[in-house]
Amino acid sequence: MRRFAVIILAFFILAGPVCAASLSPLDRKVLIHAVASSYPDVGFAGRVGICSVVLGRMDDDRFPDSAADVIAHFGDGCFSSSSKPDEKVLRLTRDALDLALAGADVTSGALYFTVI
Repeated sequence: MRRFAVIILAFFILAGPVCAASLSPLDRKVLIHAVASSYPDVGFAGRVGICSVVLGRMDDDRFPDSAADVIAHFGDGCFSSSSKPDEKVLRLTRDALDLALAGADVTSGALYFTVI
């Protein structure tokens, strides 16, 4: 998995860390669990994108500052799962968040997403 993440990272232009300083341990935990449980079948690049959108919203003045508030703000059932994700999905999501925090953004700064 690490090798795959490094290969993916090589294709991104890094714009610097995205709100890494303001991402609390609680925000990190909430974001990882929300993405992992709501989107268990989304691939790695999709997870990086979802994390990037949430991080982008946290940095944007039009949206709340915490991951939990941003996730609640999405509405429309974007993050709506009560299932507990398995460890593999959690690990994949953690790696995706780390890549998004490093500046990889497959969304080009988007503040909205749709999973199809």
